[in-house]
Amino acid sequence: MRTELQVARGHAAARLAAAEEMPFGPVLLAELLALTAAPMTAELALRRHVLWDKIIAGASAQQMIATNDTVHGLRGIVELPPGEAQMLAAQEIACATHTSYATAITHVALVERVGDCLPASWEALDRGQLTLGHVKAVDRVTHNCPPRVAEAVDTHVIPLAIERGWTPSETAKAARKLVIGLDPDGAKK
Repeated sequence: MRTELQVARGHAAARLAAAEEMPFGPVLLAELLALTAAPMTAELALRRHVLWDKIIAGASAQQMIATNDTVHGLRGIVELPPGEAQMLAAQEIACATHTSYATAITHVALVERVGDCLPASWEALDRGQLTLGHVKAVDRVTHNCPPRVAEAVDTHVIPLAIERGWTPSETAKAARKLVIGLDPDGAKK
């Protein structure tokens, strides 16, 4: 005979299974918040933890979109010299989020680079398939590459990282290997 706790855990397991099929968004967030009070085994709690990573990744992508919109919005207000909109956006972000200017300008630069050269990374982050750590790893490796090389690395490595469940470090290693093959001179920089 099943106890009430076993029945409750069974319901939680079914709800988690359904949540695992959901895309990033408010429905997934609401379901995870509702599951916070549900009784869970360690395995179910771990599965819930993984779903929170999906929420964090998707939220990071949305924050990057907001950063991009901030930069482009400032460009639309007045004609600014190259780089000025990024600096102004970083100042505004630093002030609004109580972070340092250095942190904010690094974030703005990442957003610009990912938007220009790493679309597969951004999409995977937005879907919650990879973390911001993965995106930063690919950016670090391709930072000194020509845009065509960075985009080729992004296009090739990101699907593999998702399929194989690579860590950011493993993703960077694969990206580095590909950069060496595609741009040996640039890889030396």
